[in-house]
Amino acid sequence: MSVSVEITIRLNPHAKYLPTDSDAICCPYDMEGFTVMNAMITAHRFDHDHFQRSARWHEIPKFRAISHGHEKPFVITTTKYVPWADREISPAKEIMRIANIERCESLCITHFAYIVGEFPEKYFTACVRQIIRAPNYKNLKKVVVDVDSNYASAANNLYEKIRCQESIKKHIMNMIEMFKFLKKIKITKVSPANRQLG
Repeated sequence: MSVSVEITIRLNPHAKYLPTDSDAICCPYDMEGFTVMNAMITAHRFDHDHFQRSARWHEIPKFRAISHGHEKPFVITTTKYVPWADREISPAKEIMRIANIERCESLCITHFAYIVGEFPEKYFTACVRQIIRAPNYKNLKKVVVDVDSNYASAANNLYEKIRCQESIKKHIMNMIEMFKFLKKIKITKVSPANRQLG
């Protein structure tokens, strides 16, 4: 199946954080206690106070993705709770759009890197589907989705299932378009009397 970007599932040790070599990294804005964002700031040696001052940007509950333009990797923060299943918002596409605008070729999404409780199958599925269905971007070519290593099997199995479903769906849509095209073609029957003998 041809998709707009390369997708990689990266396993992250539970309650730890592995620095990324992606051009951009996206995490939920949450700086209270152990969070992926705090771990990311420490791992990449960013200015903690700088991000602390950005809290006001995420005070409203409505989903927002904010770009911070001074760090490498480039940092994008979102509201703490992301409505992955909201088809109108499509958070993953919005995050990817920002990374592309900032001329990033690769993006790491960390929202599933630290999970407490059950694996969020519904939200993971929505996120991956949005990435697969995203349009082609001029700059962005690769998306890495970090997943808590405690849920490695669940994440990998679900990803393969989603990938196969999307591939089948795309094949069916292509077949429908082909049949529509064939129906438009006018077929003219030639009688034997009008045929020219070679």
